[in-house]
Amino acid sequence: MRTATIRSGHAGHHAGAGAPDGHGAHDKHAGHDPEQFRRKFWLSFALTVPIVLTADMVMDWFGYELDFTGIEWVGPVLGSVVFFWGGWPFLEGAWREIRARQPGMMLLIGMAITVAYVASLATSLDWFDLDFWWELSLLVTIMLLGHWQEMKALGQAQDALAALAAAVERMTELNDRAAEALRPFEPHAVTDVTGFGLFGHAHELAERSDVRVVLDPDALPALDGALEAASAGVRTGGDRRNREFAPVEADGASEAALALGYDPQTAGGLLVALPADKGALVTAAFAERGLLLARIGRVEAGRGVALA
Repeated sequence: MRTATIRSGHAGHHAGAGAPDGHGAHDKHAGHDPEQFRRKFWLSFALTVPIVLTADMVMDWFGYELDFTGIEWVGPVLGSVVFFWGGWPFLEGAWREIRARQPGMMLLIGMAITVAYVASLATSLDWFDLDFWWELSLLVTIMLLGHWQEMKALGQAQDALAALAAAVERMTELNDRAAEALRPFEPHAVTDVTGFGLFGHAHELAERSDVRVVLDPDALPALDGALEAASAGVRTGGDRRNREFAPVEADGASEAALALGYDPQTAGGLLVALPADKGALVTAAFAERGLLLARIGRVEAGRGVALA
């Protein structure tokens, strides 16, 4: 029995996955955790509701009245929690911008909520006549919501850029080093995966050698996001033609796996057939050179290509 392996090198967008080197991106959002802002937003929101409902200005606007013992302390007590706990990231960010002499949005927000807090506290102590408790709490809550969504968006963008960098690195890798590593093992068959896709070239290998190639759809190497794109219905122009050219027995295989196998490559990795007892040695040789190698199936008596 022989094994079928694929060395994914210079491959298209459905090839082997690789991880980019880490980078030390540092900006004004460094250390900001979306989950932290999510928690702060919801707690600040919960505290802001009673502050707004008990504000004299809001009650005048909507024509209702609330009166209970201690109502005058709802704003100062809950508003102080919102200011110090919910607003702390903005106060901390403002201080960093001051120290760096780089005024920005954090300083603007920090100044706004600080002025509102001091004026409101002074008013609650009868030292002043400007009560901003509900405006202060609402501002902090809205800023937390915006920052939470911004952090989520930045995280998603960074993930997408990392996946793109990994894809570019993999797709620009040539097959020459892999071919050199394979030569001592005298494989039975080697072909580069190009326009016909993996299944198309497996079909040619099976037809010309009068054998049956059985591929494991779960073992097919894929770039980050490729399976997700295939599951979402993304298809390349050559998908239909490759399906017509190289039909496979695909009982139970997912449509995403089929799209992966039929995806045409500009210059993909190598599809290799070699004796099974050489598999461990080939794997070690590729690992030593830092090359991707995946065992994706087997070759047996019969005809055609099947997924199992």
